[in-house]
Amino acid sequence: MPAYTVHIVPHTHWDREWYSPFQRYRMRLVHLLDRLLEILERDPEYRVFTLDGQTIPIIDYLEIRPEKRALIQRMVASRRLLIGPWYILPDEFLVSGEAHIRNLMLGHRIAAEFGFVPKMGYIPDTFGHISQLPQILRGFGIDNAMHWRGLSRPGLQSELWWEAPDGSRVLLHHLLSFTGYSNAGPLPADHERAEAYLRSLVRRQRERATTTHLLAQNGVDHQEPRPDLPALIRFLNRRAAARGEDVRYVHSSILDYIEAVRSEIDPEALEVVRGELRSTNRVPEGGQIVLPNVLSSRIYNKIQNADAQQALERWAEPWSAFLWMLGEEYPQGFLWRAWDWLIQNHPHDSIGGCSVDEVHAQMETRFQWAQEIADDLTDERFQLLGARLDLSWLREDEFGVVVFNGLGWELNEAITVDLDVPFALWARQALARARPPAEWDEDADFLQVWRRETLRHWAGDPPILPDLTFKGLILRTPDGTELPVQIEDVTLRDVGRTLLSGPSAVQRVLRIRATFPVADLPAYGYRVLAGRLTPQPRKYDIPRRPAHVMENEHLRVEIQPNGTLHLLDKATGQRFTDLGYFEDGGDCGDGYNYSYPPHDAVITTLSARPRIYRLADGPVVQRYRIEYELALPAGLTDDRRRRRAETVLCPLTVMVSLGAHARRVDFEVTFENRARDHRLRVLFPTDIETDRSYSEGQFDVVAHPVCPEQPPPEVWVEDQPTTYPQQTFVDVSDGRRGLCVMNHGLPEYEVIPSPRREIAITLLRAVAYLGGGTHLYTIRRGAGPYIPTPGAQCLRTLRYRYAVMPHPGTWDQAEVWREAHAHSVRPRAIVVERTPAFPIPRSSAPAKVELTGERQSFLAVEGRNAVLSAVKRAEREEALIVRVFNPSAEPTEALI
Repeated sequence: MPAYTVHIVPHTHWDREWYSPFQRYRMRLVHLLDRLLEILERDPEYRVFTLDGQTIPIIDYLEIRPEKRALIQRMVASRRLLIGPWYILPDEFLVSGEAHIRNLMLGHRIAAEFGFVPKMGYIPDTFGHISQLPQILRGFGIDNAMHWRGLSRPGLQSELWWEAPDGSRVLLHHLLSFTGYSNAGPLPADHERAEAYLRSLVRRQRERATTTHLLAQNGVDHQEPRPDLPALIRFLNRRAAARGEDVRYVHSSILDYIEAVRSEIDPEALEVVRGELRSTNRVPEGGQIVLPNVLSSRIYNKIQNADAQQALERWAEPWSAFLWMLGEEYPQGFLWRAWDWLIQNHPHDSIGGCSVDEVHAQMETRFQWAQEIADDLTDERFQLLGARLDLSWLREDEFGVVVFNGLGWELNEAITVDLDVPFALWARQALARARPPAEWDEDADFLQVWRRETLRHWAGDPPILPDLTFKGLILRTPDGTELPVQIEDVTLRDVGRTLLSGPSAVQRVLRIRATFPVADLPAYGYRVLAGRLTPQPRKYDIPRRPAHVMENEHLRVEIQPNGTLHLLDKATGQRFTDLGYFEDGGDCGDGYNYSYPPHDAVITTLSARPRIYRLADGPVVQRYRIEYELALPAGLTDDRRRRRAETVLCPLTVMVSLGAHARRVDFEVTFENRARDHRLRVLFPTDIETDRSYSEGQFDVVAHPVCPEQPPPEVWVEDQPTTYPQQTFVDVSDGRRGLCVMNHGLPEYEVIPSPRREIAITLLRAVAYLGGGTHLYTIRRGAGPYIPTPGAQCLRTLRYRYAVMPHPGTWDQAEVWREAHAHSVRPRAIVVERTPAFPIPRSSAPAKVELTGERQSFLAVEGRNAVLSAVKRAEREEALIVRVFNPSAEPTEALI
């Protein structure tokens, strides 16, 4: 029998917020780290403690104990306290690939500041794993990973290779299915009982080991260190020697264990697992669960996350980089502050939506802070760019409209933007039109005479106030070509201007929501148009379309009496019917898992008769509003086995739009949720024969089975998920034709295994508890404490964006991601005055580049399936970072 080394690893798994809010957990954290540091200082034999692969606990601790910084630096630098390499332990599916990279960057930076970065891919409690994590880890010089959930089948050894789609591999340690990261967590205080416990653990670990190194993790959620660990290890080694056992116990760390295993493994003997890890338990005595429906818990947090990620990744970072290239300061401090707030919302129990109500209320504030910083930075960059433009070609009564593209390719489509036209500018123009002469002479026109004398007669000759009514917006290109414009909304409001201080920092504007076509909007660039307000409406000759029909050269959309769409793709002749109906069923699950009540009542809108209104039938966009009053059961009965008989009315409004030349149909939905304990989804029948769907992941597009194999009854602890994660799209195709459903911030989908193969997008899961106790039917019992969470019922107004597009061929042949990203990342615009009343202060940067043209592209990426992921300034040098990836299986060439 070979000699075995048992690595006893003291650690704590630290959920920053979960069944208690952050500040309460921090009090426990401070007490834990106080005692840990006292042990490390007092006892040099206490070799090392692993702080869960995160650095944020140290930051949280030092805000309360700043005097401990030098001690922590000493312990980290001497490798007795391991922190990082992550900032926080994230939910991998619910955040973007770029967010994972920023998380690791921040964790590495903090760990390095304290003296040591442990290169260990420690991800013990995440609810499954993304396919590209091995490549992400290797990008940070991490060649290993340690995990628990998402991989389960008989005969798995403790070490495997985990391979990403590009072939990147990491050495993966697979934790015991029924213990996870706490196989020695309940180690008895009595040394003899502890010895018996560990001998039993050694017997089990030997069955799976590929080397003579065995892992015993002495820790669990929020567990404190045991001071007698060195004494216990001495006792264990004495007893092993006395028994003649060829076993040695060592006080170790995750990093020590991985390095020891790597020194002995036979690389050729290890099994290789590939791609996404999301399997539920398949082994006897297993307890591994993947808790799949965190994808749809507290959907409002998911939408807020998508908004904030996009604000940083697509706007604030790239445009800060472009203006830096023009000589402006790069606002790195602000950007990292925004990322910090955002990443603090990314732990698996936070973004997963499975914590107490206080946690998710505080998350909304952090999302708002990240969004505010990102949006203000973007607005500053736009204003700084606008100040460089040569607008001498504008007429006296015109203003500049600068339209910005947040994508890496040229856009040609109808766009809707908010234009903030300074009220003073419009008032000056209106005053010039409206004021008659102060006096009149005998040669004056009678109209001038009449107006002046009428005002004197009725009002004592007051100053003439301008008529501020306007009904038209004219936009033209520099060569004089006028663009058709549809005005969607007008409001008068005060807005703040980020680059100015004092009273001039607040400006009254007419906010005009306008829709107009842009041709050749440059990739990651801008176009300048001339704008002018008129008191007359602009009228266009357009063909009158039949009622409830929208049509352009690509698509014909027929709105049915029940509110669904029949969609014809003119190029291919393919037809899809009944698109976009809603389905609502009961949910007796919890923050982690959807669960159907055994006596469910599922309601659809297929037999509904909503109110349907045509809102726009113009040259730029066609738009309808469809209004439902959903009578939904008020909640579940007390035994949580059926939906109540009494109902509540939940208004649901769908705005469906087809732009000129568009290849997709856009939806904006508002739902006022007044019901409890239910799941709301929108469905798109595809009528496509396939057993696979494809959804966008992190730096990848992943195939998912329509009918996954379920675990045998004898090992069942949780259903194998039939719902899957997505970023911005899911696609179903038979190789000849396909249907893509795009979304913004809706991470969960399912393809129903019916003959129609409906794509179902989850819009809402309203549940009553953090952990559902024993009232669940898709999992053995709730995964978290049985704590009421009224906020998880989402009794609020929710707003969603999604779109649908037919296409020939497969997702990669059609490059559907382009439309999905264009749907999610809408162009933005600003108004620039020809002669502003309050010019923007110019920075003192010596190098200034004036922009003389009416259009400019700063960065473009060409190439099939070449996806631009990041544009930013490098962290430690004067360089530009441009990240591009290919999600398809075919090699491609990219031109940047």
